Formats: sequence, C-alpha cells, structure tokens
Amino acid sequence: MLDRKSGGQFTGSFGHSGCFSIQCVFLTCFESDYRVANTLLGYGRVQIHRAQTLDEADFILTVTGATVVLTDSLFLDGTWEDALEMCAHVHPTVSSLVIADPADRDFVVHATDRGASAIFWRPLPIAQLRKILVSAHEAALRRKQVQESLYA
Repeated sequence: MLDRKSGGQFTGSFGHSGCFSIQCVFLTCFESDYRVANTLLGYGRVQIHRAQTLDEADFILTVTGATVVLTDSLFLDGTWEDALEMCAHVHPTVSSLVIADPADRDFVVHATDRGASAIFWRPLPIAQLRKILVSAHEAALRRKQVQESLYA
C-alpha cells in the first residue's frame, strides 16, 4: 500500500521492514509451505513474500528489493526454469534457490548448472536453508555493488 505519511513509500507487507535483515520471494502455490517457511525463517530475521506467478514474483522483487527467490519446481504459470530465466533477464543480481520433492530429482537435477544457488529437498531443512539464504543474500548484494560500479 502507498502511504502518504512515509513520503509515498510502500509500506505493509511490501515495505522494507527494519526488523528483517533478508527479504526473499517464495514462488509457490502451496500455502502451507509458505506459512511454515515464513514463520520459522521469520525468527531468523528473514522475511518471505509469497508469489504464485512469475508476474507476482517480478512485482514483489521490484517493490521490496528482495535479494533471493525461492522457487518450487512447479508453480501456477511455470517451472523452476522459467523462474531462473526471469531472474537472469529481469533481476540479474537476485540469487535463486529451487525447492523440490525428492521424487522430482531428475526434473531439477540441472538447476545449479543453470544458475540456481542450491536445490533444497522437502521437507525443508530450515536451519540449513537459513544459512544458504544468508549466503545467497550476500552474493546478491555483492553482484549489485559490482553492477552499480560498472554503470557509475
């Protein structure tokens, strides 16, 4: 929501909250997975924004400045490949992580070769996921600094 008191800045679920150190987008159509990740990672100062489509993910990345995308292997309008392609072309400094069921191993096996920072298998190992999110966030910040210095 656009808040006039804050000088026209976005606030609410899309605002930059001071209590979170990492903002990420979870591209998923599973509400339960989002709620678990959001609750447990929230204690570790990671704010998760849910997107169900690529357009929603693109919008949320733009308005929040999120640095990491978590993507299910399949979501409403695409696959992990579409999410990685969107990030590469539209948000090149953002880090991507793929989440999949072990049964989808053959489907996602090449995700890291195509730009994903990691693949996580369900059930999600929250402590390990947080550590990788921190690393992915830091890598995204470094890419952004390099990009800014190239265009300065």
